[in-house]
Amino acid sequence: MEKLAYIGRITSLDPIPNSDNIEAATVVLGSGGIWKGVVRKNEFQVGSTAEVYLQDAILPPEPRFAFLEKKKYRINIARFRGALSECLIVPSTIDEPIGTDITERVGVIKYEKPLPEHLMGENSGGFPNFIPKTDELNFQAVPERVAMLQGKPFYASIKADGSSVTFYWDIDTKEIVACSRSLRKKNTENSAHYRMVRKYNLETVLEKTTLAIQAEMVGPKIQKNKMGLPDLEIRVFDVYDYSAREYFSPEQLQSFCKRNNIPAVDIVELGSTIMSMDHEALVRYAECRTYTNGHAAEGVVFRQMERATRHDRVSFKVINPLYKD
Repeated sequence: MEKLAYIGRITSLDPIPNSDNIEAATVVLGSGGIWKGVVRKNEFQVGSTAEVYLQDAILPPEPRFAFLEKKKYRINIARFRGALSECLIVPSTIDEPIGTDITERVGVIKYEKPLPEHLMGENSGGFPNFIPKTDELNFQAVPERVAMLQGKPFYASIKADGSSVTFYWDIDTKEIVACSRSLRKKNTENSAHYRMVRKYNLETVLEKTTLAIQAEMVGPKIQKNKMGLPDLEIRVFDVYDYSAREYFSPEQLQSFCKRNNIPAVDIVELGSTIMSMDHEALVRYAECRTYTNGHAAEGVVFRQMERATRHDRVSFKVINPLYKD
């Protein structure tokens, strides 16, 4: 179960301009990272403990969470009078140490974006364990990764809001395989995943290789098609060599996609070494990003420039508070 709720400690409280009733809080969650939130004035003091509910947590319909009923009890990133609200911070009813995961205890579940019926298709098994799943962590949860990229070469790409897909060549069965985020899909005529295989000639591209292409499938009827595309497409964000257990570098990724006429994610910044960004600066960086049609982008993904293995890769995502799904 993903960790979506913690016991945290308030480390700072700051006034919000033109606000009499609310103030900006920073909360530390131990291994859960460092988050920003908006709380009622005088509800907490620096050093207070709190229950903290993170992005995409769906809370139980308890009376104390009744104010979230219209949002179906889901936690979203937003701004209140300019102040970041990345989580819900409430007085603690649980006597546990800072950093304790209370997700299961409180009954929190993760919001999963609905998968359109035309993308479901038929499943044929679980996701292969020799390929990493495609779930980037929020930067707030991994401050050590943010610190590791400071002053180091990095690249940033636009986060496309679609449906995660992985394609690879099965060296045992000698066939192309398409997967959703967590399941292997059957190769049927009406499968959207295998439509992408045929559209981009992926069987020829991957045949007899140990490469896995990982992408977002985007277009009509997927997450409201915020990119405004007329047909289903993919945006490749990773190529993973499962034999070498290494990801392609950004230059290798871009070259691979260009050579094979496959769309890659849009790069915002490539090869920069000037990443002296604090918490607010990272969010502002994501807030000014748009898709090519001008719609606010879902966010930005930061990664190291060097080729990396699945165990030592430095990467994280920054969600755009202006994006509404």
